[in-house]
Amino acid sequence: MPAVSSALRALALPLWVAAAPTAHAQTLPEGPRLRDLADRRGFLVGTALGDNFTSSGMGASTYAAYTAVAGREFNFFTAENAHKFGRIHPDLTTYLWSTGDRYDTFARSVGAAFHGHAFAWYKTTSTPPFVVATTGRDELLGLMRDHIEAVGTRYGPGTILWDVVNESLQSSVATAPTTDWRTALRPADTDHWRAVIGTDYIEQAFRFAAATRAATDQSYQLIYNDFSNESLTNKSLAQYMMAQDFLARGVPLEGIGFQMHVGTGTPAYTSIRANFKRLSDLGLDLYITEFDTITGSSAAELDRQAAIYQRTLDVALRNPHFRAFQTWGFTDRSSWLYTWEGNPIGADVRPLPFTTDFSPKPAYYAIQDALAYEQRPPPWSTATSSPPRPPPGSPTPIPPPLWPAPRHAPSPAPPPSPCAAAPRPTAASPRISSPRSNPPPAAPAATTSPAGFACPLARRPFACVSAFPIHPAPSATSPWRASPARPGIASRAGSTSPGTAPSSPPRSTPRPRARPPTSISTPLPWATATCSPTPRWRARSPAGPPWAAAPSPPKPPRPAATTATAACAPPIAAPSGRAPPRTCAPPFSPPARACMRSADT
Repeated sequence: MPAVSSALRALALPLWVAAAPTAHAQTLPEGPRLRDLADRRGFLVGTALGDNFTSSGMGASTYAAYTAVAGREFNFFTAENAHKFGRIHPDLTTYLWSTGDRYDTFARSVGAAFHGHAFAWYKTTSTPPFVVATTGRDELLGLMRDHIEAVGTRYGPGTILWDVVNESLQSSVATAPTTDWRTALRPADTDHWRAVIGTDYIEQAFRFAAATRAATDQSYQLIYNDFSNESLTNKSLAQYMMAQDFLARGVPLEGIGFQMHVGTGTPAYTSIRANFKRLSDLGLDLYITEFDTITGSSAAELDRQAAIYQRTLDVALRNPHFRAFQTWGFTDRSSWLYTWEGNPIGADVRPLPFTTDFSPKPAYYAIQDALAYEQRPPPWSTATSSPPRPPPGSPTPIPPPLWPAPRHAPSPAPPPSPCAAAPRPTAASPRISSPRSNPPPAAPAATTSPAGFACPLARRPFACVSAFPIHPAPSATSPWRASPARPGIASRAGSTSPGTAPSSPPRSTPRPRARPPTSISTPLPWATATCSPTPRWRARSPAGPPWAAAPSPPKPPRPAATTATAACAPPIAAPSGRAPPRTCAPPFSPPARACMRSADT
């Protein structure tokens, strides 16, 4: 399998791989749905929908299976190419709304949010001839403004963010910028927008988008999207300098999108985490907008793929400014990698979390594990506020979905968590208005932890298994049933029922960019965890239930000196606008620590 650079571009027309079955049985994967887990934590888990998103393009049975899995698992969607300039606005007076509407309508029908991609892109394949023929700065600025106004107005309600500019920086920046980030822009001979308008075209596009949003009373976020920008490189430095410059001058940049198309290597997680942190320290929201990992079909390769999926999502979830994780497609039937720039890699790359017959792969369960394991305080929490206490015996409320009229009935609420609740804003420090998420439910505060509960904010090696479920086991009458061989995950009994198409989402004014300080008001519980010799997804078998092939290994005995529950370190207030330190007293014995694999490697 040929190696692929991490600088893979996010364009290629997906090749629909021929599928053997003509009918697709819809068997629910083990455990809760990804969108249910994401909704509980106010997070977006999404996917891109391909160009042939029609019954005639896929075939009736395949289209039915495709839409069923997409609507069941994801709360966030993007059209791979349908909303790009050249596709939706092919000539001066023509807008092909019917194609773009198909994706937006589907997202609404399943109660999901939508991601607009993209207003301006350097690619000639996405730039129509009438734009390329325009050679006057003012004239081209007028075309850009008119396009953004038309498309941003039509796809405002239900859209949660727009890629205003896509991939304006060079693929690989050879020299680190010192004073001017504009030296890292693509040369004028490859970027028509820069050639005619100049290096300020990115700023102009953001100002046009912000004006359109304000004039139409929309609330979508405006982000810059690029590839090979996730780790500490010359390119990401140029991106960081651009963000600093824009924010200092009032350019309405509000977030950064990362296209993480992982090749055959392993991501540099320490570098990625540091880059995410410096951008979030500016107050920017962060999104993994495109994710996939090249692999083969062997068990070892699928395990490697699953580890990368989980560890990448773990890094994102630890940053309170991260809003979304989106795969670029979700089934190996279709991937942009199959036709990448006329040089197909081949159908055996298998980069996505579902197989060609829509069965979940280990990567699916890795996403599920990452979403289910770790809890975090919301970015609007404050050190001075105190959480409300529910009446004794009352169930913990479930936050409402991102948009009205959910696709299916919400999952039953779990019993209260033993973790301390995240503090809520006071009148003096109001909660940031956000159209993207709702605060997680309040939980009773706890000063001591039950035996066997793992601190959910601790740095966790990806192969470690919590010795206590995140949510205690539900009652026998609950539609959720505990998975006997998987203590940290519960699975749903029965199937879901479709909902109705939601009405237009409520409008709200764009939220301010400033963020209140974040800290943890009470210590988090922390106790024991045991290490498994293999990741949690290893025991899955396509021939039967995911945990039927091999039971979980027995837990090793713990030395007497380490069986007592260890308390968390006292809370430490964080600087304004930054995530709190996550400091817990390590209860691991030396043998247990020896089997850990650091998430930073």
